[in-house]
Amino acid sequence: MKKVTKVALSLLIGLAAFVPTASAQNHSLQIKEIAQPNPTSGKSFKNIVSGLSVSQKNHLTRSLYKFNNFNEFDINHYTNDQIIEWITWGGGLDKDFRYESGLGNFFQEGKLIPAYNWYYYPITKTRLDAFTMRSLGIKLKPGMYDADSDGLPEAFYKNNLFYFIGIEAGGDPMNYSPQVHKLYDLGNGLHYAEFNMHSWLYDGTDSSNEAASIDTWTAGQKARVTEKVPGYAVLRKVKTNAGYDWRLVRYSTEDGKLSNAQIQAYAKRK
Repeated sequence: MKKVTKVALSLLIGLAAFVPTASAQNHSLQIKEIAQPNPTSGKSFKNIVSGLSVSQKNHLTRSLYKFNNFNEFDINHYTNDQIIEWITWGGGLDKDFRYESGLGNFFQEGKLIPAYNWYYYPITKTRLDAFTMRSLGIKLKPGMYDADSDGLPEAFYKNNLFYFIGIEAGGDPMNYSPQVHKLYDLGNGLHYAEFNMHSWLYDGTDSSNEAASIDTWTAGQKARVTEKVPGYAVLRKVKTNAGYDWRLVRYSTEDGKLSNAQIQAYAKRK
């Protein structure tokens, strides 16, 4: 949902805070049981959201929350730049990973790297691999990422540590909360979700509800929301030591939702 620019360039020319456009549509949240027929196969998918417990809804919201910096993502068509920016912002300034159980501070303390005269935040390859595998099913290959003409990389690898560039300015003033109102079980662990991305201007008050189900929000918290933008995600339910988690397969806050035929195509996958 959040708009990010090329980090290295942004650090040199300054970052403008993201402000939602006035043209974005305000969609009301509806949670109800719906069966969606598929014109291709005649199969219908049952919306299972209403059958989830509050704890399960919180888990789903928290899992989607860490992907807030993606506008579009497809595990079959992603770029290294997408992954680097997601980690840099999510683990750094925007703190999108702060609600992940057991993570604590995502990065180690920042270090000035003399070769670049800039602060970078390290994380062990083992720790990063565990997080990206659980979240996306991928591992970042050791190397140098996106060095600009001045030789300032967004990330690099050295001695079993990945270093991600420090963001010093240009944070987003909005809070975001993805609230799922439709969830289909497609089989083989795959699920299709439609959500509304709730947003409101950060006002200094407690905003921890952004990673929790709207079922747990107070009337005051609901009243702060100024915009609801539709989005969708294809998720795979995967086993973890703590039980299970949701791994991202596809995501968008640009297209609104997938067609029935597209959903059916995912349902046929193993």
